[in-house]
Amino acid sequence: MSKKRNIECQMVIIMNNLCRFGESKYDAKLKKRLELEETIKVCKTEEEKSRLRAEAPEGIFSFSTLKTYIKLNKTFCRWVKKNHPVRDIKYAKEFTGEYLQYCINKGNSPSTIKTKAAALAKLYHTHSYELGIVLPNRKREDITRSRTIPDEKIEKKNQDVVNFIKGTGLRLHEVRMLEGRDVYRNKKCRLIVKVRKGKGGKKRKVTVLPEYVDKIEELARKVKPKELVFKKVRKNINAHFYRAWFTQACYDMYARPLDTLDRKEKYFMRADRKGDVYDKDAMEKVSKQLGHNRIDVIAGHYLYTPKVA
Repeated sequence: MSKKRNIECQMVIIMNNLCRFGESKYDAKLKKRLELEETIKVCKTEEEKSRLRAEAPEGIFSFSTLKTYIKLNKTFCRWVKKNHPVRDIKYAKEFTGEYLQYCINKGNSPSTIKTKAAALAKLYHTHSYELGIVLPNRKREDITRSRTIPDEKIEKKNQDVVNFIKGTGLRLHEVRMLEGRDVYRNKKCRLIVKVRKGKGGKKRKVTVLPEYVDKIEELARKVKPKELVFKKVRKNINAHFYRAWFTQACYDMYARPLDTLDRKEKYFMRADRKGDVYDKDAMEKVSKQLGHNRIDVIAGHYLYTPKVA
């Protein structure tokens, strides 16, 4: 009789069975919301409603997400084996709260804790707020990713890629997949970059910033229609910083004078950015260019320069 697999192997099997590669996460979210519509209507509190609206669809749609979640859950399994006599992964669930508290005490950031909780929630087909612990809130002032100026040497060595991201706001993996045919002029003669598979498998079209049109068009002309624009794109390029640069430049291009807008047309920042105000319409346009659906994402992670009414 074969021995029972250890909890780490059990976890990997469960996670691999959640794969939904090739399916649209966006479509799955819409379907989930329709299924929960009636339940949301009868909810008594706004907190319950917001939790249901934020409920993720079953499964994992991205290989990188699967890889990250398995890596994080392996750490959980090793911690369980070290601290509790558990041989079945389902019985390890009762220790999720204790494990996350251990991670908090170790000094893990709120963002890291929430990612670990999300990985465990997928493993146990539950919600992160049902893991036996109140998760710490993420604060905008604690976000440090890509806030520093990139290394000058790296920027010079990868100037073409840097210019491309500055002019389009593309993610690194989107730049890697870009072909010559994806850069073209539309009917209004504006230079467009077509993203065939962005975050979550979504497609979008980006209008190139005017000051980068010539550089980007020249790069695309150097290759054949079905040939990659860049043969190699290095991982150490600080793409998020340049996406933030594109966001600010793009917002400045679309933004209307704040004193001409009604209150409902303005986005008011809160907490550490209280007093800063943005044009909602301009934010929505920029969000679409970046491949995001919510304007609060660019407010928290991309727009660093204050805009005061």
